[in-house]
Amino acid sequence: MKKICLLLLALSFNLASAGLLESPSGKKYMTTEIVGQGSFGKVTLAREVGPNTAKWAVKSSHAGDDYRTAAHIESNFLRVFNSMSLPVVHLEDSFEQSGQVHLVLERLESDLTKYQKTDGRSNDRSRIFPLQEVRQVVRNVLLVLQGMHFKDIIHTDIKPENIMVQSTAPFRVKVIDFGNAIHKDNSESGEYIQTRWYRAPEILLRRNYTPAIDIWSLGCVLYELATGQVLFRGANSIEQLTLIQKMLLPNDLYLVHLLKEFQIMIDKHPEAPPEEYIDPFLSSKLYSKFMGPMETTAFETDVLTSAELTDDAVPFADLLIQMLQIDPDQRITAEDALRHPFLRMPVPPASID
Repeated sequence: MKKICLLLLALSFNLASAGLLESPSGKKYMTTEIVGQGSFGKVTLAREVGPNTAKWAVKSSHAGDDYRTAAHIESNFLRVFNSMSLPVVHLEDSFEQSGQVHLVLERLESDLTKYQKTDGRSNDRSRIFPLQEVRQVVRNVLLVLQGMHFKDIIHTDIKPENIMVQSTAPFRVKVIDFGNAIHKDNSESGEYIQTRWYRAPEILLRRNYTPAIDIWSLGCVLYELATGQVLFRGANSIEQLTLIQKMLLPNDLYLVHLLKEFQIMIDKHPEAPPEEYIDPFLSSKLYSKFMGPMETTAFETDVLTSAELTDDAVPFADLLIQMLQIDPDQRITAEDALRHPFLRMPVPPASID
């Protein structure tokens, strides 16, 4: 009986999301079920009403002014990137109705996180992508970042959930969710952007940032695809920094001391989350130490033993190291990454773009 009640509740919830949306262009869209919700609003499945019964995904903002403004900004970004033929989600239509902004988007069924779980593995370890597929992912995402960064736009939230599988033969992906994208001139130090596991060191340490933060995030994503494991699975900022130190700066004992000192200061202020309480002086000391020389031998060994052992494993590890340079000025750019040997290796005929 309890299961029946839960099913009825879920059904009524989905039905409550159903409704008719009408664009000024004259097109009508019947929304059906909610497939995603977040701070921005919700995403519902929809079909076009009329002779063309195409299926779409509709991203609807909340009704507040800030949410509507963000949705309009995302719409503008998508129109620009669609016009550049970048591999981003296609925007079919956008309009306001009932105080909300609705973006009618190409329907893409699975993000990389869901795709990794399709073999039924546990949350601790996911499907390992063949490096041929990883190459296609990195090529598609780098093309997007190259176009964005050329226009000084930072995505700020590159993660597996924002990379959608477009096709599997050939393997292609598209980037979504430009609601947090920002122009480089509008970036401010101290902002907490990016999802924590994919957050660049300069963001963790509340410093100025550049488009290089997107490259760091992509490096974390690629490691996850190739090994089936999250690279830096921190529960808070200090743990995230500690994991980065252990992997990329394992021999810096002074940095280990500083991080422990940082943790002691946080423990003294339990009322303030680690994301918020950062002593400026200690943060500055940490930043200068994090910019020291990296020791990547252990990391390269980890990649080579965890990823698929093929001829392209060594070039792949080298690309990861260049993407995960702690100093953002030393991090490879999207343009240069597209010329990296890993991206220039032969592609099987079934995967040629």
